[in-house]
Amino acid sequence: MGYGAWLQAFFLRQAPLHLVVDNHAKRSFARADINTIITVAGAPRRQGKVPHNHIVRFVAFKKPFEDVLISENLLDMEEADDSRKTDAFRVYPVTAGELLQEGSESTDMGTGKYVGDKWGGKYLRVHLAHYKVPKSIIFVDALPLTGAGKVDK
Repeated sequence: MGYGAWLQAFFLRQAPLHLVVDNHAKRSFARADINTIITVAGAPRRQGKVPHNHIVRFVAFKKPFEDVLISENLLDMEEADDSRKTDAFRVYPVTAGELLQEGSESTDMGTGKYVGDKWGGKYLRVHLAHYKVPKSIIFVDALPLTGAGKVDK
């Protein structure tokens, strides 16, 4: 999802982004070079900012739009406060604060310069469950061993 960093920052700071939807089953426009992402956002705020606890829901459709877009599914997507999977779609909710922090140069809740992030690869096209992807990797020279020479867990 190639939103520019300025547009991501605008959504996260000024206009609450509610849903980011991708369809993995069927291209939205036959002649498009890339698939189309649908975003649902609130009106820009003149005063104040989007709260850090505001939830942005990334939704990946597993079936064509016309098969998924029914009231029951839309309500289920809108109310998802945790990861949810059905036969028709997958929802991955992330707070605006988390998205700001992940895309900022500073680690202080998005207060530094926002440089952007690859939301599509992280939240729409992920193949591993988010909790299985390490947040960091630490390299060590050697693992601790037991007296028998096995790795000491």
